[in-house]
Amino acid sequence: MMKHDRVIHKKLRPYVSDVCGSRFPSTKGLKSHKMQHTNEKPYACNQCGEGFRQKVSLRSHLKSKHDIEEVKECICSECGKGFIKGCIGCIGSVKCV
Repeated sequence: MMKHDRVIHKKLRPYVSDVCGSRFPSTKGLKSHKMQHTNEKPYACNQCGEGFRQKVSLRSHLKSKHDIEEVKECICSECGKGFIKGCIGCIGSVKCV
């Protein structure tokens, strides 16, 4: 909630790109932005070799171009939403399958 208030309502953006001066609310946002300046693409498709800056872009590419979808290892027993990983020991209603 504090992060929400700081980013959305107070519009604080303390992290600044040393290349162009763009400002970001988190180090993650700044790191992602810096890859635009360096053209770094750390996530490569194992099917065709195309590179991506973000893992979510690679996942989208795999699904749309190669019809490959990652297996959802953890499923919420209440709503059925699947998670690829990171259920942190199957807490609450999320259980590994």
